[in-house]
Amino acid sequence: IARVSVSRIEQEALEDDDPPQTLLAVLTEHLSLAFLSRTHAVSSETARETRDWDQILISYLALLSQWLWEEPKAAREFLENGGMGMVSSERGRSSTTHFS
Repeated sequence: IARVSVSRIEQEALEDDDPPQTLLAVLTEHLSLAFLSRTHAVSSETARETRDWDQILISYLALLSQWLWEEPKAAREFLENGGMGMVSSERGRSSTTHFS
């Protein structure tokens, strides 16, 4: 049964017309989701969970910053795909909440 499922998943992946996402795009998407989760945690979760999301965000931002600093192609891709707009809009959204 497991082999049939894997084969079907592999077949669907081959039939997918979308090109695979770059690692940078996946990282940017995860950063955006982490910002969203942190905003949700501030309004409904405990202080500990908010701190956990803060740590995750800082880790993603540190990784992204280092990568963009060292790879001009990655920086160009990030900027061309609107990554800076995502980061600045998330910063504006979180300006009403204070990082602990």
